[in-house]
Amino acid sequence: MIPLALVIFAFFALAPAAAAADVPPLQQVVSRLETVYRETADFSAHFSQETLLPGGTAAEKSSGTVAIKKPSKMRWNFSAPISQEIVLDGTHVWIYQPDQKQVVKRRQADAFPPGSATNFLAGIGRLREDFDPAFALENRVNQHGNILLRLIPKQKDLTLTRVMLEVDPKSWAVIRVSLHDSARGTTTIRFSRIAMNKGIPDETFRFVPPKGVTVVE
Repeated sequence: MIPLALVIFAFFALAPAAAAADVPPLQQVVSRLETVYRETADFSAHFSQETLLPGGTAAEKSSGTVAIKKPSKMRWNFSAPISQEIVLDGTHVWIYQPDQKQVVKRRQADAFPPGSATNFLAGIGRLREDFDPAFALENRVNQHGNILLRLIPKQKDLTLTRVMLEVDPKSWAVIRVSLHDSARGTTTIRFSRIAMNKGIPDETFRFVPPKGVTVVE
């Protein structure tokens, strides 16, 4: 199964904290986020990811780099704990596992259906079309002064049941994403060293299976 966590869209690093009183009403926050996403054509970043099993047991930690280009192209290069590449070229998803000498190929539309987090976070959908948003905290911000949003998918038959976004209220960057699934697992991704709108070439998202590997479709 393609990891649900690999559908995430983010922007800047942390910025100075803001007081809860400075946080606009919910609809203004959502509108601002949608505007930021619409105005961002591409970005690249370093990421760290942690997956927790039901009950809070740590199952996996990983890190690497990510590049995303609208409307539907992504590349995730994992450097730890093992080398792995996941490429979305706009038509297919390619998962390359060098240690197993294997490439898994799937249709992108099958892997990420309409209404999934991919649509909003990669720039295809719109937040309020796919999710019901709300503030996750009564005072709107956490101890760092960042806004916490809770997103509930409108499509109820998805394995994704909830998305938590931590948003820098000064830059309107999404700096942390937590995805909760129907099996009560959680995947959290944090971003750093982010570059936006640098004109990432389409060649970045082209994948050709290396010689000698098995392609599984």
